[in-house]
Amino acid sequence: MLDKYIGNMHPYVVTLLDVLYTVFITPLTAGNVIQSDENNGSNTRKTDGSLSSMVTIACLTAITFVVIGIYAKSEDPGKLTIAITTMTFVLTAMALFAIVLIAVLAFRKRHEWFIAADIKDDAAEKFKGKFLWLFSLGIIMKNALSLAINIDCFNKEAGKNFVTAFMVVHIVSILYFCIQTGFISYFKDYRFRSSVRINYGILIVLLANLTLWFTSIVLNEDSVPNTNLTDAYGITGEMICFYNSSIYDLRHQSMKVLNPCQIEYALLATSFMMSLWPSVKKEIHDTQDSVNLVNIEESCDEYTPLLRRRRNRTTDPTEIRADEPRYRSPIPFFLVIQFGLILNLPVVISTVLAFLKYKSEGFGYFRDASMATYKLAMLIMVFILFFHLAKYGKSNNIKRKLSSTEYILVFANAGTIAVCTFEFIMSLNNHRYILMSEKILDIILTFLQTTLIMHSTRVTIKKTLDSFIAAEYVCLLLSICNIVLWVGDSFNNMENSVTRLDAQDSNNSKTNKVMKYVIFPILVFYRFHASIDLFGLFSRMRKN
Repeated sequence: MLDKYIGNMHPYVVTLLDVLYTVFITPLTAGNVIQSDENNGSNTRKTDGSLSSMVTIACLTAITFVVIGIYAKSEDPGKLTIAITTMTFVLTAMALFAIVLIAVLAFRKRHEWFIAADIKDDAAEKFKGKFLWLFSLGIIMKNALSLAINIDCFNKEAGKNFVTAFMVVHIVSILYFCIQTGFISYFKDYRFRSSVRINYGILIVLLANLTLWFTSIVLNEDSVPNTNLTDAYGITGEMICFYNSSIYDLRHQSMKVLNPCQIEYALLATSFMMSLWPSVKKEIHDTQDSVNLVNIEESCDEYTPLLRRRRNRTTDPTEIRADEPRYRSPIPFFLVIQFGLILNLPVVISTVLAFLKYKSEGFGYFRDASMATYKLAMLIMVFILFFHLAKYGKSNNIKRKLSSTEYILVFANAGTIAVCTFEFIMSLNNHRYILMSEKILDIILTFLQTTLIMHSTRVTIKKTLDSFIAAEYVCLLLSICNIVLWVGDSFNNMENSVTRLDAQDSNNSKTNKVMKYVIFPILVFYRFHASIDLFGLFSRMRKN
């Protein structure tokens, strides 16, 4: 009907519409063709916008990061607050609208996009989902405290113009984090079909999350506020009221905990949203040799005894009978517990003392030596798991591309190695050779651990009852070690973990800030990500 209507229009109008379509619509919807009428004599083609959306969001990301980076260094707090708040609010509102739009589309297409058979019992993904809710509570609490301060200022006489706007910003932010977390939890098993709305919607949400992450690392919110403000932007009253509020002290003290939650929520939510993006292939789970047989047994009860007897007859004579269950001796489990307690105790003690700002020359040597021993033990665990994969693992013969979580892991791996390299150079310049050795071990450990995590998803892993070393318990201990490092790095930050450059040099001061507020949070996220992935590996080894 539309073609008939266009056919009755004046040729000049048709030409004008073609030009407008070519100039505005085509560049913004470029991508794979999902519908074409060329066979019917028409040149109409419907594309999914997969290419144009990616290029558009890449350009917007570059613009956003540059603007935030410039205004974050502004010496005028009023200009900084207005610029950063406006940009983050616009992106958050757009992302909130995009999530609601995608949710409506997904719910309408739920019978096509949701396949119950594709749901896999992945322990790592379950834990990531639980931590996503935990981190969302932290970031919601941060915005709730800011909202409470704004409400307190709103009840006062002066400065109500910007306070109302700030209240709207925090309310929209809280709604965004609540809805996004619920959206991920509900739709994480859906297979979205590529379209212009889906691609642009997910990429807008990714842009909002990356902006949230970048804002968190470039803004030093734990510093002492500057109350020497000019009224050039008419925001002086609001900011002074904000800093002088009795609730601000509580917010300021809680930022050491809430700010890491915001950083890790942004990266974790980005990982989940990337997995929903149609341009990223869904992860292909391991397949077992006996899957078809098991399915037959479950669906055809009358054949179950015959199939089981046949499987028992063809079992390797060196293996134990299937009807005689074997259990691993509890000795390896208790040995792993004892070794884990002995290994983690010095690290926990040194972490607590460092958090309490305990300073002593002897304590410095103790901390460096305990961390070096800790990293060496973790490296040995990685080698044990590699040996287990090589000897007992079986290739599933499935070619896989990197998944969204693996892209995030590689990104975090690069940030971790950057921090370790920086710390290695600083320890070398300050002749702290034990710390230098620890950083060398950390670099090797990070590389091998990342490789192990990604390689393990491409191998069918089985636990072994004939090996004295319980590889699955070693994997669990390695996961716990990463959690211990994550907790320590999250609370101590970079202040107590690295010999900093001489801050008297302005260039060194800038380098310190970049390492502390930009690169080091990536290391913290890597510890968390590696721990959850290793726990998922442990879960798979226990089941097989």
